[in-house]
Amino acid sequence: RSGVISMDGWDVAEIPPEVFNTSAAANASARVVDFSSDSGWWDVAELQKMVLSHNRIRHLPDRIGSLEFLTHLDLNHNQLEG
Repeated sequence: RSGVISMDGWDVAEIPPEVFNTSAAANASARVVDFSSDSGWWDVAELQKMVLSHNRIRHLPDRIGSLEFLTHLDLNHNQLEG
């Protein structure tokens, strides 16, 4: 439970769509859940910090605006275009 994604130097060309997928908790309600389990799947933090430096990212998807709790976005050393 950190609220941080660090993909520094992963050589990615785009932000993986999984970053925007918040349906994991919603999907959990569709199956039987063992709350006595030690898996901790429900202990989720909102994404606050994303480090994507040293990659090949050229564009930011419009969906970046949906990350309402994001306060730090590191895009140093990418190939961003205006």
